[in-house]
Amino acid sequence: MKYSTDGVSEFKVLLHLKNNTNKPIKDITIIDVLPKLIQPRTNFGTLHPSGIERGDKGIRIMWKIPELVSGEERIISYEVDAQFKIIGDISLPKATVKYKNKNNRAIHISSNSAKVVSGIMVEESSPGDRPATKRR
Repeated sequence: MKYSTDGVSEFKVLLHLKNNTNKPIKDITIIDVLPKLIQPRTNFGTLHPSGIERGDKGIRIMWKIPELVSGEERIISYEVDAQFKIIGDISLPKATVKYKNKNNRAIHISSNSAKVVSGIMVEESSPGDRPATKRR
């Protein structure tokens, strides 16, 4: 994270996925939306996005994972730049995970919220605590 007394200008986003079920999950799509004033860099971690869409409300980044077996974890990381230095705080929208369960039924869940506050990433808890994705 690049932080000065003038504010935050860049930071790293981590999405932590874990299959907490006792069965494999398939056809996993992870969608993360960035507000308009935050732009992703081109250097992604080990898993590159399958698509990036720019829209009126910001940028949507998508990853596809064919399968996660029971207990398997993945960490998706990428760096972002703020168009302006952030002073105070900014909230990041929740990431969304879609996958198919053992009955081939589509399941949608959301991550917890995240907020960058004066150079500190704060994790906000989500109701229900049914983790499949977690933002750090």
